[in-house]
Amino acid sequence: MNLKFINPVVFVKDIRVSKAFYAETLGLKVIGDHGPFVLFEDHFSIHQAHELALTIWKAEAPDDTDQLQGRQN
Repeated sequence: MNLKFINPVVFVKDIRVSKAFYAETLGLKVIGDHGPFVLFEDHFSIHQAHELALTIWKAEAPDDTDQLQGRQN
């Protein structure tokens, strides 16, 4: 069986800032904008980290998105 990873998803703190960076600075073409989820050409996407808990766990996300990365202070 051959597995192929074709759709990396980067979880970001601020979707608007990140979308602008990838689109305007890096020149990636947006092919789908669904608010907290943005899909770019070549199967690359970004997802608002705060929405992760709602999307995956159906719960409120912590205000500090660093907690979603598994960091401990």
